[in-house]
Amino acid sequence: MEKINTYENQSKDYIKKIDQLNNQIGDYEGETATLRLRIASLEDEVGKYRDLLARLKEDNARLRADLDAETCAHIEHEVDAQAKAEEIEFLRDLLDKVQVQELPPVTVNGKDLEAFYKGEIARCVRDIQQEYDNSWPP
Repeated sequence: MEKINTYENQSKDYIKKIDQLNNQIGDYEGETATLRLRIASLEDEVGKYRDLLARLKEDNARLRADLDAETCAHIEHEVDAQAKAEEIEFLRDLLDKVQVQELPPVTVNGKDLEAFYKGEIARCVRDIQQEYDNSWPP
């Protein structure tokens, strides 16, 4: 009888141990399910961030291209403005030299060519100055 009591006590201990292990398995399965849901959520979030990163890279590339185009246009306008300024300076110097030389008036068919060409040169200088002023970026 003593053996039977010992076996019964061992059996009760084993049943308690099995119940504890079953409870532990249930806890682990619940935790595993929770972790799987969290992983799925994090994978979705990673996908969203990858999409955002791709879109931002495209925007960055487009903005860089726009910046390069604007920089080229700016440099081109500066070069044009410098060329116009040099042309105006040259024409002013030329006009000053013409005015200093004071050539004798030349008349052809009764017309004073000096007055005619001075007026033409002055008009050309005004036209060039106006073209320069209109083409200069603000």
